[in-house]
Amino acid sequence: MFKNAIYGKVFIIFLLTSVFCGCAALTVKRDESKNTMVYPYPCDKLWDNLIEVITEHGDTVVVKDNEKGIIFTGYDEISVEELKRIAKMPPLSISSGLAGAWLYARKKTDYSIKAISSSETQVKMISYLQGYNASGQRWVNIFTNGVK
Repeated sequence: MFKNAIYGKVFIIFLLTSVFCGCAALTVKRDESKNTMVYPYPCDKLWDNLIEVITEHGDTVVVKDNEKGIIFTGYDEISVEELKRIAKMPPLSISSGLAGAWLYARKKTDYSIKAISSSETQVKMISYLQGYNASGQRWVNIFTNGVK
């Protein structure tokens, strides 16, 4: 039961983060107030369950540091159709350097876990979406459109 509750809450965080924060270029300031949640669970239990949920969800954990309270996932491939469904795709034009088709898409999520008290834990989550453009021959950071 505890695992299902955590899974549900982590999924809600992922959804809210995707809706409100999306993916941006490094120069864009994010509003991090919308991607932080506090859970009524001790940090160690939440940490273990979050790792399990991330793995079950199919994401690849590349950095896991319990002392610093960070979990970084690697970029995992998603379909271009899925990216188009959940993202505000930049216009394809010669002037933007993005005149070609979108060939690949990927996503990643970074988590920051912090104990607030012995029975409460704060989780901050930032998701990133990218598309690979054929004409620009580069990965482009893309915002979500609020769709799950």
